[in-house]
Amino acid sequence: MKTTTRILFAATLLLAASFQTYAQSTLVYDQQSATGPVSPFNSGVDALYIQKDSPLTQSFIPSLSAIDFVQFEFEDVANNGNNGATVYVNLWSGSPNINSATFLGSTIPVYMPNGFVNDGLGAAGITNFYFSTLIALTAGQTYYLQPVVLSGDNPWAIVTIGDTYPNGQLYSGAGGFTAPFQPSTDLWFGEGVVAVPEPTTLALVGLSGLLAFIFKRRSKLVILLLFAAPVLPVYSAPDSVVQVTADAAGLTPVSTTALEEQDAYGYFGGVVK
Repeated sequence: MKTTTRILFAATLLLAASFQTYAQSTLVYDQQSATGPVSPFNSGVDALYIQKDSPLTQSFIPSLSAIDFVQFEFEDVANNGNNGATVYVNLWSGSPNINSATFLGSTIPVYMPNGFVNDGLGAAGITNFYFSTLIALTAGQTYYLQPVVLSGDNPWAIVTIGDTYPNGQLYSGAGGFTAPFQPSTDLWFGEGVVAVPEPTTLALVGLSGLLAFIFKRRSKLVILLLFAAPVLPVYSAPDSVVQVTADAAGLTPVSTTALEEQDAYGYFGGVVK
């Protein structure tokens, strides 16, 4: 009984350290076509059907040297089905035409339920998409984001907000010919990096306690490592180029704590199950 209690205590310390540090990560926005959500009922705001107008590619020019998250705003149009949709985002370079562009990576697919709404938008919602690994970019070079519907309702609509972003534009490849969408417009989007801080005091205390326990109970080492592996976060120093560029550009880090809480309730969608 005493041994079991000690194992659970050590595991609890590890979990507390993991959750504490994860909650303190921040989103560093680089490029955005709008600084906040936009109502689908506002003047100049419209929506395109992803499947019908596919491939849609939104160009952007980063000032940072990496990317690992993207945001888009979607509208679940009435009478288009009741399945919701699973969406992911491709990243390209070299050309808005995906047939001649260089593929750089895809985000983890996200499921949005039927009637997807959040952030008080009434008939629309914002979804965060994360790349599984940080993707290196060249600041000042043009890149292209392509939303793709993996499954679900057809059509599934993505929000456009007019010609608001000076460093890029929306392209459509509908009909097999890629060209700037007319009239000129941009998708509602945001992109940037997730900054992960060094381990907090609680994390260090938790890990120190775990190591002390392992030293005394070496026979339990394998069991503890198997238990800890899924929850132990990987800490790495922020990319120095990203940090310096972000500071120089005056980019504001935004805490992800609230976003994580919203994700837990489906406000921003969730990783497809």
